[in-house]
Amino acid sequence: MDKLIAFGSSALSALAIVALGAELPDTVASHFNAAGVPDSFMPRGTFLTLMVALGSGLPLAVWWLQMAMVRSGTPKIPRTEYWLSEPRRDETIRWLSVHASIGSAGLCAFLTHTFWLTVLAHRQTPITLPPFQFWGSLALFMVATGAWVVWQQRRFR
Repeated sequence: MDKLIAFGSSALSALAIVALGAELPDTVASHFNAAGVPDSFMPRGTFLTLMVALGSGLPLAVWWLQMAMVRSGTPKIPRTEYWLSEPRRDETIRWLSVHASIGSAGLCAFLTHTFWLTVLAHRQTPITLPPFQFWGSLALFMVATGAWVVWQQRRFR
């Protein structure tokens, strides 16, 4: 199940980026300052390649690293020896695996949403990243990530 979540969300992210990227111009505003004004540009093909790699590859890499730590017996949880000893070991690994996948899916969603905001920025003249939507989604992602970390830490007290 955890692999399905991780790989499925990464595949959906890549598909969404490719589909939405078709409407971008040949030269894309690839970076914006804090006010939402573009300050860096690149060719659409390069931008889409980078965004697919970041939007689907980075979350998979984060998931894989978390799973490698779990399988090696070195996850970053309180009282690791207790939680990885029998009879808790299988349940602990299952819980960590599913939640690593959920974190990966959340990162996919945030990066894909950020890409979508970039597409929206290109629909405007002049090109402007919607600041409220970007900063709001970043704040939401940070709060959700913080809550997820606290949840994990409390689960393994």
